Amino acid sequence: MKNVYLPLPRVGFDTIKKIIIDYHELNRSVTIAEIAEYSNSNESRYSKAHAFLEKLGIIKGRDAKIITELGSNLGAALKYNQVDDIKTLWTTIIENGFGA
Repeated sequence: MKNVYLPLPRVGFDTIKKIIIDYHELNRSVTIAEIAEYSNSNESRYSKAHAFLEKLGIIKGRDAKIITELGSNLGAALKYNQVDDIKTLWTTIIENGFGA
């Protein structure tokens, strides 16, 4: 297995889950300010996780980000606590080399 650079998020896993669910619910290209407003949260919460989520292939984009199909599937599974789907999707992300 080749070495892959993975920028670690500076937020906890519960925050990562919430961010993925927020992007899933919005399902359109949004800026950090827009998604923070949607969730009544601080912009820094999202900016601390963007590089991580992009590298995993969960979101994509330049200034505005949009959730990928894989990310949206994960967001739905997380939202409805579909444990088997969550495990399968995280496994897919890891086996695909973190979106590389």
